[in-house]
Amino acid sequence: MFKSRKEQAKTPMEDDYPDNIFDTSDNGDAEVSFQAEEPSSTKKYPQESQTYSSLTEYKWNQLGTRDRVSQARKLYMEQKDAAAAVKKSSEESKTTAVVEHFIRVRNSGECKKPIPKVIPVHLEHTNPSVTYIPHCTVLHRCAEDTGCCKYDASCQYKERVEVSLYFYVKQIGADVTKVEKLKFYNHTECECRPKTEAQPDDGGSTTERQKRVAERADNAISVPVAGNRIPESLLKKCKCPKEFIPKIKFGSKCYCDCENDNEDCLRMRKGKEYSSLIDRICIQKRDCGIIACDYGPYNKLKGRCPRYDES
Repeated sequence: MFKSRKEQAKTPMEDDYPDNIFDTSDNGDAEVSFQAEEPSSTKKYPQESQTYSSLTEYKWNQLGTRDRVSQARKLYMEQKDAAAAVKKSSEESKTTAVVEHFIRVRNSGECKKPIPKVIPVHLEHTNPSVTYIPHCTVLHRCAEDTGCCKYDASCQYKERVEVSLYFYVKQIGADVTKVEKLKFYNHTECECRPKTEAQPDDGGSTTERQKRVAERADNAISVPVAGNRIPESLLKKCKCPKEFIPKIKFGSKCYCDCENDNEDCLRMRKGKEYSSLIDRICIQKRDCGIIACDYGPYNKLKGRCPRYDES
């Protein structure tokens, strides 16, 4: 009925559990281990029976082991070197093509030797009252299309010689034909010169050209005048545009030319100035005579003489 002190000292917890619950001695039963489970040292890889994405499969096949990583790196470096070699070969091929092109132009396009060109006679000897036979001649010339120079230079003659050639000359509107000796220039050597350095054209210098104009004026027969005036009957026939004066050569043909000291007229004759509207209408209606242009026949549509580079 009464408990001993030892029995009274037991705590309620100790009294609630059996005495052998904490017994860890070997009693033949299965061993109870309280040690935490350690991870397995064997790594598990995806099995063939497992289903996974194509990217995963690719990575596994290419980089699944150390050897595969080494092989992939080696293959990448080989492909990189091959691409670099192809690019280098392409650049070298382009460079070679540029060098070959440069050498070809230097050898065949150098501004050194003149080349034969067909030159219309009326560009060198302007006379609208006559026809030359043959109409052209072949001369050696230096020009923009005969030699290669830098952008600020052009291929021009360095040396030239004068040559004389014979032509049949027939007067327009007449049956008279005669043989004349005309002077031309053959270029013998070319060089690149700045475009700002003007050279005399191959018809001669401005003075030489004016001399020829003066000779034509001397050979031309002026219309008989009374009191230095053109007779009324011939006034309409020999009417000329402003700045030009009427000339009659061999008494058969009237044409319009410039006086030697009329700079405006000389510029118009070279195609550097346009005719006025009144003069253009006069020429189109054939009320005015033929203008003696320096570089070809008068262009009625443009209303001016042709320039040298248009001939």
